[in-house]
Amino acid sequence: MKHDTWTHAQAALLLCGLDPQHSAISDEGQLKGAHALMLDGSQLQWPDPPPIYPMITEGLLAFIKRDAEKRVGLEAKWRAVSQQVQDCLHWLQASPLPARTSPPHYLAWAKRKGLAEHIFTALGDHLASVLGEVDEQPRSCPDPPVQRTLPATAPAPQAAGPSPEDYLLRLAALFDPVKVGQLEAMFPAKGQWAKYAERALRNGLIKARAGRGVFNPLLAAEWWVSSKGPSPSGWDWERCLKVLERNLPARSAAHRDLFPKYD
Repeated sequence: MKHDTWTHAQAALLLCGLDPQHSAISDEGQLKGAHALMLDGSQLQWPDPPPIYPMITEGLLAFIKRDAEKRVGLEAKWRAVSQQVQDCLHWLQASPLPARTSPPHYLAWAKRKGLAEHIFTALGDHLASVLGEVDEQPRSCPDPPVQRTLPATAPAPQAAGPSPEDYLLRLAALFDPVKVGQLEAMFPAKGQWAKYAERALRNGLIKARAGRGVFNPLLAAEWWVSSKGPSPSGWDWERCLKVLERNLPARSAAHRDLFPKYD
């Protein structure tokens, strides 16, 4: 963490609570090998193959059952962290950040994207203290340029209010991830959503991905409108927001006032 610059791979590992010196990932972002080290010093391990017993007794059966349960837990944790690192790497690759840049830039990006709070749920306070260092950096260290332009209908920020990007992320947090079929149902595109999802890393839809095969519907809609423009059938950002508001999960019903009102 003390390096002057990080690569995207190093940043993805660190932001997911892993020590890059003792953890390796593939080009796609999946954990490699069978061992990785968390920043808090704990070990992440893919279990060894189960031993072969020449004879199984009643007492041995109980041990085998406990060992199998432990093995399932280790595999589940490994897969979950590996998926988290892969998602984070894809987000970084789709960001405007250079392939290697300074820690403050990565940390500012993580805060701006809301990734820090999401990751803290799994990591606890250890990484939170690292991310907090960005607030102590000299003001002469600028944030990386943000190239993406948000829809014109998003409310303009006040002087002391949230930025348009923060406003968009606040709205996105109101929604649960949905599958491609649900995106097609909400925003009909003549079956194109499946192709969009297959090429998410190349076309930029990766920024809306919330897990394997699922996407945040608000971020997906924003990508659809900003990258494709109004569709021939009249889909624009205002129409997308109206559909999204009608599809708010029950848990977010109390925050309906965050949506802009249209005549």
